[in-house]
Amino acid sequence: MKRLTLKQMRFVAGIWLVVFLFAIGNESLEWGVLGSSAKLFRSIVMIIGLLALFRFGPKIFDEMESHTSAKRESKAAAERARDKSNDAEEADRLRRAIGMPADASREGAAQQSAAADPRENAAPTER
Repeated sequence: MKRLTLKQMRFVAGIWLVVFLFAIGNESLEWGVLGSSAKLFRSIVMIIGLLALFRFGPKIFDEMESHTSAKRESKAAAERARDKSNDAEEADRLRRAIGMPADASREGAAQQSAAADPRENAAPTER
């Protein structure tokens, strides 16, 4: 027998939830659709759900985790492909677009400020 996909397992779980809610609603709201066997029907649906949870729950959780990690990895790969921080041409284009000089960088500015005023970066002296 072919294994169910994650979407199919979710669909089956959704159908079980609808049947279970119907069973609870029939008993709680006294609809009387099932007659005197409402509690029996609710119990059977609950037992089937618990057995399915213990039997298929770990597989479903593993599938969900692998699906989530695959999505996370594809988003990270797309972000790495979009990342232009190491692209010198893109950096120059952005600098020109926002009005920055072409060769300005934090390291260069920090070195210039350290060379300009040595008192700012001097170690404190004891008195």
